[in-house]
Amino acid sequence: MNILHVITSLDIGGAQRLLSDLIPLQAKTDHVTLLVYERVHNEFERKIEEAGVQIVSMEEPNFHNPLVVFRMRKFIQNIQLLIPEGKNGISDL
Repeated sequence: MNILHVITSLDIGGAQRLLSDLIPLQAKTDHVTLLVYERVHNEFERKIEEAGVQIVSMEEPNFHNPLVVFRMRKFIQNIQLLIPEGKNGISDL
């Protein structure tokens, strides 16, 4: 199964901690991709990458840029998802 998680960044926070714990477990049985607005290269990202999970960055530091939704949509349409999941209310692209 393909699983996509979407989050603005993996900067320190509760949702980031949850993803860094959950994604490696999911990666044991499923294909998991993490889509972030901008990479921060911290412990959360390291833990997720060590599990073999691809982290795709939109390279968008402005979290309020409405155009990033179109870029995300294009990315999502190019992969076959069974479970689209958004951590910041953007799961219904």
